[in-house]
Amino acid sequence: MSRNETSLARECLYRFFSLAITEPDDLDWCGLLDPASQEIAKASGDALDVEHDDAIGPAVAAVLVALRQPMDELRLEYQRVFGLTPARECPPFETEYHGNAEPFYCSQQLADIAGFYRAFGLNPGPMATVRPDHLALEFEFMAFLLMKQRLLEGHNTEALEVCAKAERDFFCEHIAWWTPAFAAGLIKRAGSGIYEALGRAIRALIVSECRRFGVTPIRTPLAVVAAEEREEPSECAGCAAN
Repeated sequence: MSRNETSLARECLYRFFSLAITEPDDLDWCGLLDPASQEIAKASGDALDVEHDDAIGPAVAAVLVALRQPMDELRLEYQRVFGLTPARECPPFETEYHGNAEPFYCSQQLADIAGFYRAFGLNPGPMATVRPDHLALEFEFMAFLLMKQRLLEGHNTEALEVCAKAERDFFCEHIAWWTPAFAAGLIKRAGSGIYEALGRAIRALIVSECRRFGVTPIRTPLAVVAAEEREEPSECAGCAAN
């Protein structure tokens, strides 16, 4: 695949998973049920598997099968897995995985994440109901950066390099280190159904992305030990060898 084709496939998957991890309660989420969107997500996973067989395509296919449930059942499943407060096994918030629980430290991390967003003109504003460290926002930001790079290709080399650096830095600093623990916890917490399938699909994508960037998670999140005791160790730890 060309660089643009790879970027488009990754962008589509980040955006698809960004929606899938939110509560099934609005029109945006219902976009996941659109046959065209599902076909694009499956094709994107299959395309990335051509480069490295990380089984992203089959994992996405399992999510699509689970999406065939009635909407009421999907809502109940979301409440069962995530509840009104973040489940201890799989909170979808980055700062919940930090070893340093000091409020000031967590505030610094939230400010750093928001700083990435603001640098590209993205500001959810004071009325935002979702924290900046929610995985849905972090994945959406990755999709945004990939989209910008596709549009800048062949037009503005300097801006393209800025976006590429931000993409790598954000992935390494704010996604790679904790998302494997989240995915393992989600798989265990859900046990079956859409969110078990989603956990496996997210894990497959992150393994692929770690290989792409040649990085390994930069911190050991609190949930990793418990998650690995319940689920097989994340393959992402092996990415440092590449």
